[in-house]
Amino acid sequence: MAIQIYVFLRMSLNGVLFILFIIFLYKAIRRKQFAPFLTGSFSLALIGNTIILFTDQIIKINLYGHFLVAVSFSLIYLHCVALINSRPNMFIQIFFISLNSAILLISMLKSFDLLSENIASQLVMQISSTIKMVALVFSVIIEVKIYSNTKLVTVKIELISIVILLIYAINLFIRDFLFFSEYAMIFTQISWFSVLLGSILLICNYITHANYIYYLPFPIHSIIVYNEGGMLTYAQKFNNSKFTDQLPDALISGIYSAISSLVRDTLGVGAQLQHINADKYQIYFKETSNLKATLAVIALGKSFFFQKSLNKFIDSIPNSLINEINQPGVALSDFQQEIEEYVKQSFPYIQILNDLD
Repeated sequence: MAIQIYVFLRMSLNGVLFILFIIFLYKAIRRKQFAPFLTGSFSLALIGNTIILFTDQIIKINLYGHFLVAVSFSLIYLHCVALINSRPNMFIQIFFISLNSAILLISMLKSFDLLSENIASQLVMQISSTIKMVALVFSVIIEVKIYSNTKLVTVKIELISIVILLIYAINLFIRDFLFFSEYAMIFTQISWFSVLLGSILLICNYITHANYIYYLPFPIHSIIVYNEGGMLTYAQKFNNSKFTDQLPDALISGIYSAISSLVRDTLGVGAQLQHINADKYQIYFKETSNLKATLAVIALGKSFFFQKSLNKFIDSIPNSLINEINQPGVALSDFQQEIEEYVKQSFPYIQILNDLD
C-alpha cells in the first residue's frame, strides 16, 4: 500500500510538472518574455522525474534522473537570484557546480560498474538531498527579501510554495542522512506530498499572475530617452515613497553628456558609459547600436530581468523612430506616446511598481 501511494505521488508530480511546463511555455511565447532558469528547472525536473519513475529497477539509468532533478533545484536558486541581482554569488555557484558534478561522476562510475549499487545510490541520494535543501534555503531567504520590499501577493504565494518545497527537501535530507529505515517510507510520502502541493501552488500562481516572475524588488524612479545630441525625447517618472528626492531629467541628460564626452575622449570613440552610482540612486545607460539614442533608467538597483529589459528596449526600438527623434527641432512631446509603447513592452512590471506603496 505504501509503495502504491509513493508511485501515485510520483506520477501525480510528473503530471503537475508537465502541465506547469506547458502553461509556462505558452505564457512565455505569447508574451515574448522568457525566464531561462525557471524554464530550465521545469524541463530538467520533468525529464529527471520521468527517468526515476520508469527506471526504478535500473540503477545505472536511475541515478542520472536524480542528477537532473538536483540540477533543477540549483536552477530554482538561480531564478530567485535573478530577481534581485544581475549575477549569483560565485562561491554558492561553485558549491552547486561541485556537488552536481559529484553526482554525475558517481553516476558514470556506476555505469562502468566501478562502484557498488548500494554505495552509488546512497551517495547520490545524500548529495542530491543536500543540493535541494541548500538551494531552497537560499531561495526562501531571497524570496523573503523580495516580499519585504514589494509586499506583492504573488511573491508571497511563491514564497509559500518554496517553503513547502523546502519541507520536501528537509524530509529527504532526514531520510537520507539519519538512516531511519523503519520510517523511510513515511518521510518519502511526506516529501512527495509536499513537492506536489508546492508545484500546484506554482501553477495556480503563474496562471493567475503571468507577470509575477518579472516583478522587481528595486523600484524604478524614471525612464528617460534622449537623442544623439542629448535632447530629451521621452521622460516618465514613477511615483514611489522610496524616492524622496526628485531628479530633473535635464540634469541626468546633462550629466550623461558630460561624462560620456569625457569617457570617449579618454578611452576612445567606441567607449560607452553604462552605469553611474549616485549614492542611493543607480543610473543605468544603454545606447542603441548606431549610437544615435540612449536609454537611461534611474532605480535603486538592478537584477537579471532588469538587464534583459534594457536589452529588449534597445533591440526593439526601430531605426526609423531613432532617425525621427534625431531630426532638427524635435520636442519632448513629439514622440512620447510612440516610445512609451516600447517602454511598456520592455518593462512589463512598471505599472505594478507604481501601485506598490
